[in-house]
Amino acid sequence: MEPHSVSQDDIQDVMELTDKLELAIGEILNGNQTTLAISAIISASINCCFSQCSTMEEIIVYRNMFVRVIDETIKNFQIKKPNS
Repeated sequence: MEPHSVSQDDIQDVMELTDKLELAIGEILNGNQTTLAISAIISASINCCFSQCSTMEEIIVYRNMFVRVIDETIKNFQIKKPNS
């Protein structure tokens, strides 16, 4: 799978889609048991990515992107320490 350049319009579309997904996910998490909801959302995301793949190479690329996003999110997440 060759890397592609991404147009600014496509980047903007992804940002808008991400905002919509975050709002929808927030509603799901508020109305359900958090552990089950997060598991279901992660499974749905993985299944969606894999359904777009036709080769094992593409699946590995999606997997690597998914893990990179999670890693970056964890690195950027600031946990506040409780006041002692």
